[in-house]
Amino acid sequence: MVVGMARSGLAAVQLLTQLGAHPIATDSKTEEQLSETFAQYGRPDCACFFGVDPIPLLSQVQAAVISPAVPVDSALVISATAVGIPVIAELELGYLASNGCITAVTGTNGKTTTVSLLGHILKEAGRTAIVCGNIGYPISAAVLEGKPEAELITEVSSFQMETSRAFHPRVGVLLNITPDHLNRHHDMDTYVRLKYKMFANQTGQDLAVLNWDDPLCRKAQGHTQARVAWFSCKEPVAEGAYEAENMLYLAHNGQRQEVCSTKELLIPGRHNVMNALAAIVAAHALGIAAEAIAAALRTFPGVEHRIEYVTDIGGVRYINDSKGTNPDSTMRAVEAMDRPTILLLGGQEKDIPFDEMADCIVKSSIVRHAVLMGETAKAIERSLRERAFDAISHAASLEEAVSVAASYAQPGDAVLLSPACASFDMFKDYEDRGRQFKCIVQERKENGHE
Repeated sequence: MVVGMARSGLAAVQLLTQLGAHPIATDSKTEEQLSETFAQYGRPDCACFFGVDPIPLLSQVQAAVISPAVPVDSALVISATAVGIPVIAELELGYLASNGCITAVTGTNGKTTTVSLLGHILKEAGRTAIVCGNIGYPISAAVLEGKPEAELITEVSSFQMETSRAFHPRVGVLLNITPDHLNRHHDMDTYVRLKYKMFANQTGQDLAVLNWDDPLCRKAQGHTQARVAWFSCKEPVAEGAYEAENMLYLAHNGQRQEVCSTKELLIPGRHNVMNALAAIVAAHALGIAAEAIAAALRTFPGVEHRIEYVTDIGGVRYINDSKGTNPDSTMRAVEAMDRPTILLLGGQEKDIPFDEMADCIVKSSIVRHAVLMGETAKAIERSLRERAFDAISHAASLEEAVSVAASYAQPGDAVLLSPACASFDMFKDYEDRGRQFKCIVQERKENGHE
């Protein structure tokens, strides 16, 4: 049984069929509700059960593959486990069917940028690399591409690790750990444990790349048998990569080598310096020379929805950071701003406090006004007003939020969409939110809103 017919579920059905299994496709949504997904990726060619309770189907199956959206405490997973039916994530299925040449990146923030950067480095060096996983291209789809020489650069979320048992990256990267998805995992200890879990099956032949500057990441060293390399913006490391006086260095076997200057990076912000350092260590472990790494770093433009420049209207710069789906991510975006900013905040509740983000907004002095929307608007407003930040407006839609922001913005300002929340209260996902934002902004420009 494959549970969840989003892109990862559809890829799992295809892979299982190719492997000779007989999948059953299920989803709580009706076929009509799934029609847009099927139009884009194809309807599953197997027995399908949509819009019905899948638990009675357990008597027909020997295993279940679940999408990241299905929590381990759901009635289906509990019922399957109770009758001895193994439940695995689509990530695990793809890993088991792969050639094992996997580099995996996890962490609260920066995953998409780092896997995209790593893929760029490998491709620029002439290697065959497929960027996959939580980034939106399932690992099962990457395996279906059938390129035996391909190295899979895989973004891994905590959701995907909940049912992982065998997943084993040759190189594993842990970028950072801050509170996120506590509505799903219930407590921080569980969330941290799932981040460490990605390293559990590594051996002394593998490499764990860890953030020296993050105390929780440092502790991951005690949860793996792998060799460890570090990355740091605060101090030199003996093995790994670090930044000193705006220069990125690679340290290996008692020697250090200059890679490039931070000023040569096209991706803005201190958090992206950390992402670049992590990518340097991983790429070097994969056999890429420092000179080739540097050349690729100088040409990497960043990723869609992550501090992405959209356009200028009347001297106001519009920036799409829809991938800012938690407070820490939004803090990094605010810290990357170099001009007065109107900030668009709010979305679906994830049971994460906004106090630290509110502190950052107030201390930065760069946010002139906040436009709030979605389920979390009142909670964000409360945190801001407790810190005497009163430049606040509310909007019932993203279009209204952009209009309100434009009314406050002055030439030389920026309007930044970085919601600090999930998107599912108003949008399909963060990509849908980001693309709608870009469309709204472009329409304003075309209609002459100077």
